Order: sequence, then structure tokens, then C-alpha cells
Amino acid sequence: MRGLANQSIVVCGGATGIGAATAERLAEEGSRVLIGDVNAAGAEATAKRITAAGGTAV
Repeated sequence: MRGLANQSIVVCGGATGIGAATAERLAEEGSRVLIGDVNAAGAEATAKRITAAGGTAV
């Protein structure tokens, strides 16, 4: 996942599991991540973990 810094990426199903891990990994690479999921509370929790680690996510 190199070369993704400063990219805006949408992760569908990013509240838990593989989607959350993908969102977190993309943020580690410097991407801005928008997390979508029917589990709004889980998506918000993933976004908070990313922002707490210094990334950008909503």
C-alpha cells in the first residue's frame, strides 16, 4: 500500500473486521479515510482510533 499518502479513500464496511483494519492501514500510509458502514457507532469508533493515532478519518 505504498504511494497512498495524501489520497482521499472511502472504505465501505469499515466499522469492524477487515474493513476497519484496511481503514487503519490506509491511514498509516497517510491517506485521508472516510469510513462508511451501517454500524455507525462502529465506524465512528474506527475513525476515533485512526485520529487518536495521528491519522485523518471521518
